[in-house]
Amino acid sequence: MTTLLALAPFSPTTAQESYRPPYSKQQSIDTIVIHADGTHEHFMESTERIESELGVSEYGERILSFNSTLESMEIIDAYTISPKGERFRVEPQAIRTVEEEISGGAPMFSDMKNKVIVYPNIEVGSTLYLKARSRQQLPHFGKEFFFHEVFSPHVRYENVVYHVIVHPSVELKISSNGMQGGAFTPDAQAQALGPTGYRHYRFTYSQENAYPAEPGQLHYSYFGPHLMLTTFPDYIAVGKAYERYAKPKTRVTTKVRQLADEITKGITGESEQIQALYHWVTRNIRYVAIYLGDGGFEPHDVDAIIKNRYGDCKDHVVILQALLAARGIEASPALINSGMGQQLSPVPVTFPLNHVILYLPKIDLYLDPTAQFARFGQLPDILLDKPVVLTALNRVGRTPKIVASDHRTVSKVRVEVLSDGRLRGVSNTTFHGSSEADARGRHFDREGRSPERTVRSLLARFNEIGFGVISDSDAVDITKPFALNARFELDPQVNLPGPSAMMVPVALSPGRIASMAHTKPIAKRRFPTGCGSEEIVEETELHFADSINVTRIPKAVVYESPSIRYKSVYKLKDSGKGKALFVQRKLTLQYASATCSTEDSKEWRDFHPVLYRDVRAQIFVE
Repeated sequence: MTTLLALAPFSPTTAQESYRPPYSKQQSIDTIVIHADGTHEHFMESTERIESELGVSEYGERILSFNSTLESMEIIDAYTISPKGERFRVEPQAIRTVEEEISGGAPMFSDMKNKVIVYPNIEVGSTLYLKARSRQQLPHFGKEFFFHEVFSPHVRYENVVYHVIVHPSVELKISSNGMQGGAFTPDAQAQALGPTGYRHYRFTYSQENAYPAEPGQLHYSYFGPHLMLTTFPDYIAVGKAYERYAKPKTRVTTKVRQLADEITKGITGESEQIQALYHWVTRNIRYVAIYLGDGGFEPHDVDAIIKNRYGDCKDHVVILQALLAARGIEASPALINSGMGQQLSPVPVTFPLNHVILYLPKIDLYLDPTAQFARFGQLPDILLDKPVVLTALNRVGRTPKIVASDHRTVSKVRVEVLSDGRLRGVSNTTFHGSSEADARGRHFDREGRSPERTVRSLLARFNEIGFGVISDSDAVDITKPFALNARFELDPQVNLPGPSAMMVPVALSPGRIASMAHTKPIAKRRFPTGCGSEEIVEETELHFADSINVTRIPKAVVYESPSIRYKSVYKLKDSGKGKALFVQRKLTLQYASATCSTEDSKEWRDFHPVLYRDVRAQIFVE
C-alpha cells in the first residue's frame, strides 16, 4: 500500500505567523530624575520572561552600559524565578564590570564600561528580575541632558512605564511616539520619588505582538516607537555644543603648519592642496576609537593626534580641519548618522548622530577622512543623502543625493568555450563612486586569505568550479582608480557533444546582476528597508570552438518602471573561427530616497521575476 503525503497550502507569511520571540518584557518601570544642572538619576526595575531555547542561550545575561568617568552604575538586586516559582539570586561574583567592546574590530581606549549580570538556573519560562540605579554626576557638554529609548518590534512588551521628574527650571523637549501619557499631577506616592516642586511626566507602552526581523530591513531604532528627552532647544544648539569642544582642538600650531607645508610642498592649486591633505590623513592617521571622559563627543588636541598618528572620527576631522586652516581653507565639522538613519530625530537628541565628517563650504564638498577607501570627492554610500549638523556654520545641511550614474560597476568578460565544454577567459571590472569604495574594502579584507580559497568561494556563488588568478589594483592607494582583473578556467559548463545548454557564466567578475537575481524579495514587508541607487553594466563575449554549433540564444529584454531600467541584448556573430555571442546587460536603479517606500518594494518584487528569468536564460548548443 502506498501512502501519499498531502502538502498543506503554504504562504510566505506562515513563518512570520509562527515566530516566537526569544524573550518578552513583562514589566519595566524606569524613573528618571533630572536636576537643574543637567545631572540626573535613573532608577530601573524590570522583569523579562525567557520564551525559547534561543532566549536561554543568548539572553541569560543583562548588560548595562555606562561611562565610568561621568556616571556610576549600581546593581541593587537581581535574581531568576523558575517556572515553578523558585527564586535563584545572582551572586555578587556573577555581576562583573568589563570594558565595552566596539564593533568592526577597531582598537579602542574607553571609559565606557558594561555592567554584566549573569543569571543562574535559566530555562524556558524563567523570569529574570533586575533592579539597578545609575547617577550621572558630570553632564555631557557641561549642562545638557538627553535620553532616548526605542522599542523593538521583535519583542513583546506587556507593561512599560517611564516616570520622568524634572526640575522646574529645566526646559525639556519630549517625543513619545507610540506611547501613552504626558504631564500629570503626582499623588503622594509619585511625589516621594523626586524632590518637591519638580514637574512629573508618565509614559506607558505595551505591545502584544512581536514579529521576526526581515532581510535588509532598517534597524528598528530608526522607526520604532520611542521616548526621547532633551534639553537642547534645536539641532543648531547640538552643533554649538560640539563646536565648543572641537574648535579649540583645531588651532593651527607650529606642528600643524610645518606638516601642512611638508604635505603641500610644490603644490600650488587650492584643489590639489586639499586633495593632498585629505590623502595624507586617510593614509597616515589610523582609526582607533577613544572614549575617555566625554570622549564620545570631545576630540583630542591636534598636536597629540599628529604625534600618535591615530584617533577616532572626531580626531580625523580635527587634524584635517587644522591642516586646511593652515592653508587658509575654511571647513566645518558635519555631524551625521553612519547607519541607515535618513532623518534627524523629532527632538534634538544626539541620536542618530554617531559620526562626524568635514564640509568645505567654498567648494560645497563633503569629505570623510576616516573613509580609508573613498577617493577624494567620494563619500561612502551610507553617508549620501543624509542630514548633517554643520557645527561651525550654525545650520543643518544635507549630503549629496545618490545619482545612479555616479556609482557604476562596469564588468567585461571574454570567454573561450572549448570543444570539451571547458571555459577559459579573462575579466576586467572598473568601479566608480561609492561602488569603488565598497570594492576596495572587500578586496582589502581578502588580502590575508588564501588566494585559492577566495577563487573557490567566488566561483561557488553560482555553482561554478575551476581555478583562476585575481589581480587587482592597490586597494589602499586612493590616488589611483581601482580595477579588478582576473584569469580563469572553469570545468565544463556544457555537456558536449550536445545537444546541451548553458547560462552566461559569471566566473570571477563581481556578478552583481546575478547576485540580485538569486536573492528573492520577501512577499510582503512590514518594516522599512534600504534602497540602493546604482548602475551596473556587464558585457560578456562567448567565443565558441569551431566544432560547437550554437542553435538558440536568449531573447533580448527591455524593462522600465519609475525607479528601474533594465536592458539585455544578445547578438550571435560568425567570427571566422566559430560562433561568437555578445551579451550586454545593464541595470539602473534610481530611487528617490535611500529608504524604500512601499511602492519601491512592490516595484522590485514585480521586476525580480523578469531579472531572474533573464539571468537563467539558456544558450543551446550541439
